[in-house]
Amino acid sequence: MSDTLDAPLIEVRDLQKLFPIRSGLLGRAAGHVRAVDGISFDIRSGETLGLVGESGSGKTTVSRMLLRLLDTSAGQIRFDGHDVTALRGRDLKALRSQMQIVFQDPFGSLNPRMTARRIISEPMVIAGTMDRAARHARVDELLDRVGLPRSMADRYPHQFSGGQRQRIGIARALALTPRFLVCDEAVSALDLSIQAQIVNLLRDLQKELGLTTLFVAHDLQVVRYVSDRVAVMYLGRIVELAPTEQLYDRPAHPYTRMLLGAAPRLLSRRKRSRTGKTSVEMPNPITPPAGCPFHPRCPIATALCSREVPPLRRRPDGRDVACHHPDG
Repeated sequence: MSDTLDAPLIEVRDLQKLFPIRSGLLGRAAGHVRAVDGISFDIRSGETLGLVGESGSGKTTVSRMLLRLLDTSAGQIRFDGHDVTALRGRDLKALRSQMQIVFQDPFGSLNPRMTARRIISEPMVIAGTMDRAARHARVDELLDRVGLPRSMADRYPHQFSGGQRQRIGIARALALTPRFLVCDEAVSALDLSIQAQIVNLLRDLQKELGLTTLFVAHDLQVVRYVSDRVAVMYLGRIVELAPTEQLYDRPAHPYTRMLLGAAPRLLSRRKRSRTGKTSVEMPNPITPPAGCPFHPRCPIATALCSREVPPLRRRPDGRDVACHHPDG
C-alpha cells in the first residue's frame, strides 16, 4: 500500500449504467436494470481502493466503465483531470495505454494461439511505440518482474499453470507502463496458495511502480491486505467508503457488518457483530425495493428506511455512509 497519497487520479461523479430489458418479437426495451445507480468516489494517485459486495452489486460494471470497456449511461469519469466519457478515437486510444486491467479468468483472457511473448508484446504492437528489438527486450524485462523465466516466453497458454497464466496477464497489463490498474477478481479463480503469491506480486508491483489500483474482489481478507480504502457496494450503490482498518474494525453500515459477519475469521480482534437475522437473497435488481435498497434485509430498518433513499454522507470520522441509522 502507498504511504503517501496525492490528489485524485480518478474522479467519478454520479455514475450510472442502465441495461435494457428487452421483450417481444422486436426486442423493444420494456424497462431497465440499474446496474450502477449514481455513485461518486475518488481514487487518489498511488492508492489502492478495494471494491467489495455480493455478486450482482455492480462492481465489475463500475470497473469496466472506468476503462471505457462499457459506455456510461450518465455521469462523469475524470482521469488526471481529463473527461474520460468524452474521449473518442486517438485520444481514447492514448488514454487506454495509461489504464489497464487484469481479468478474472487467467486462461480465457489469453489468446490460446499466441505465445506468451506475443501476448505480452501485443499492447506494444497496437500502440506502435517500439520496434521489434525493443519489444523483445521489454518482454524479457516484464517476465523477470512478474517472476517467470525468460525461457518460457515461447510457450502457449495451455502449457502454463493457472498462477503462471495470471502472471502473463499481469505482465501484459504492465507492458505500456500504465498509471492506473484495475484488478477485476484477479485471484478468485486460483488456488489459495497461488492466490497469496499473486496478491503479494500485485502489492509489490503497486509499491515499486507507484500504481493507482482499483481492486475488485469477493474475498474480504485479500481486500483488507492490499487496500488503503474500501468501498462497499450494494445493488448498484456505494453504501460505505472508509479507510481499510476503520471499516474492518468499526463497520458503520448494517450491510458492511453483515458481510464481515459472514467471514468470522476476519474478526479475531473484536467480537462478532450482532446484526440480527437477515434474509439470504438480494432483491431483484429489475424491481428494486423503494427507499433504502438494503432495508428488506436490514435488522434495524424503520419506516423511514422503506420510504427514503439515504444519501452517501461524510461523517465526522471521515468515512462515507449511506444509512439513516449508522452504527445501529
